[in-house]
Amino acid sequence: MENEFLKRLLKQYLTGNITDKGKSELAQLLKVPESRKQLELLMEETFKQDTFLVEENLQMRDEIQNWLKEKLVGSEETETLIHQFVPNKRVIPLLWKYVAAALIVIVAGVGIFTLTNKREHKPLTVQLQNKTNDVLPGKFKAKLTLADGSVVVLDSANNKLLAKQGSTNVINEDGRVVYKQKGKEQQILYNTLSTTTGETYSMVLSDGTTVWLNTKSSVRFPVVFVGKQREVEVSGEVYFEVARNKEQPFIVKVNNAEVQVLGTHFNIMSYDEESTVNTTLFEGSVKFVVGASSVMLKPGQQSQMAKNGEMKVISDVDLDKVIAWKNGLFVFDGADLETVMRQLSRWYGVDIMYKAKALSQSFIGEIPRNSNLSDVLKVLELTSKIRFEIQGKKIIVN
Repeated sequence: MENEFLKRLLKQYLTGNITDKGKSELAQLLKVPESRKQLELLMEETFKQDTFLVEENLQMRDEIQNWLKEKLVGSEETETLIHQFVPNKRVIPLLWKYVAAALIVIVAGVGIFTLTNKREHKPLTVQLQNKTNDVLPGKFKAKLTLADGSVVVLDSANNKLLAKQGSTNVINEDGRVVYKQKGKEQQILYNTLSTTTGETYSMVLSDGTTVWLNTKSSVRFPVVFVGKQREVEVSGEVYFEVARNKEQPFIVKVNNAEVQVLGTHFNIMSYDEESTVNTTLFEGSVKFVVGASSVMLKPGQQSQMAKNGEMKVISDVDLDKVIAWKNGLFVFDGADLETVMRQLSRWYGVDIMYKAKALSQSFIGEIPRNSNLSDVLKVLELTSKIRFEIQGKKIIVN
């Protein structure tokens, strides 16, 4: 139990989520001989891994060292204590970079995904020996299907008029679609913005609502909102910042459910390959309705609707993780291998083939989504027993 408590405090400390009380508990705990012994054993076991002995990972260890030292600023007592925890000196020299790397692995539990500086989103460098087989990251790209069925490919940030839909101009403005109403519409016209594998895009609806689409997603919407409510339909994963209008509530239809809002920020994830439809509220309030059932969400809460229609609400959701895709990041917090692979499959447009039977590996950390696939897989391999192989547009999991 003490072992797990120590790991939890260390994880909170390294990720910057520790409270003042937690800092005090950690400092006191590290003064206890038994806790020191626990940490020494954990570090010694960590250092037995070849990951921290091979020359190719020296730069990675140096960057981990710098990252961790930055986290330790202002907490000299804890830093001094951590410096004392050095494994068998006959095996590993007294180098801070090894200690830093070991600590990060320890708090990750069963695995780790590379950590970055959250303020700068600067990725840690991983040197690769072979980049013959590689897949580039996704792009800021989408297609817009107009009311007459014609399609406009969106892959340029150049400001230009894309189309006219009734009295509304459709403009590519700084790399996103913007609808600007110029007069009263005579008829209701519907457009659809969609992304395929490895694409993401954003747009501004005629009412001022901003919409972001993750990969393999779509939003169908009227060019201009008329009537008593604003209604759109979505698939995949979409983030909304809804313009407030008390006279015209905003309705999002997803699968067999709907989300009702006035003006708020929220994320909907409804991929077919995922087990639930998740609606996460960032700001304001929303009502999630499915059949005769409904639930009101508060900021920081997430509703999860299973395939059979059962629904539950999760509180204190990690909002940074939910919205990571919009901010150009993969963020994992104990994610299992299959969850990680589904995200990579959607973003890099690859199929996954499992040869390994044991899928108990989990990952903690973050990495920019603009990384090449080989970089991502190399990082996954660094502290796990799983090995990956890229064959064309397929990942083989060994």
